[in-house]
Amino acid sequence: MRADSDLETVVRLCFGSYFADYLRTGRVTPADHTQRVAAALWPTIAISRSR
Repeated sequence: MRADSDLETVVRLCFGSYFADYLRTGRVTPADHTQRVAAALWPTIAISRSR
């Protein structure tokens, strides 16, 4: 992770997306939910290899 990443916010986004999906649908979250959330967040917190 980048040194300037706000880890607390990243954790809140991960947990929040899980609860939001459950509250929106009332069902168990999809099996690929964690992969989709990670794919959306990772580009913003990953260390760029081009540095």
